[in-house]
Amino acid sequence: MPDVLLDTPFLLPTLGLDVREITKSDLESIQAASKKVRFHCSYASFVEILGLVGKKSRQEDAKAV
Repeated sequence: MPDVLLDTPFLLPTLGLDVREITKSDLESIQAASKKVRFHCSYASFVEILGLVGKKSRQEDAKAV
């Protein structure tokens, strides 16, 4: 089974963060491919995701004030 490395934009929708460049069709294709390949992500993606989630959280807190 082939290995596929997913970049950060493909992981963000799983956390509820929208990515304009990633369509519903793209996510459906990834889901269909998951039966044929193994998906992986790098530790660097997690660092980037934590930064983006923190930034989004601060933006939401600022809107609440």
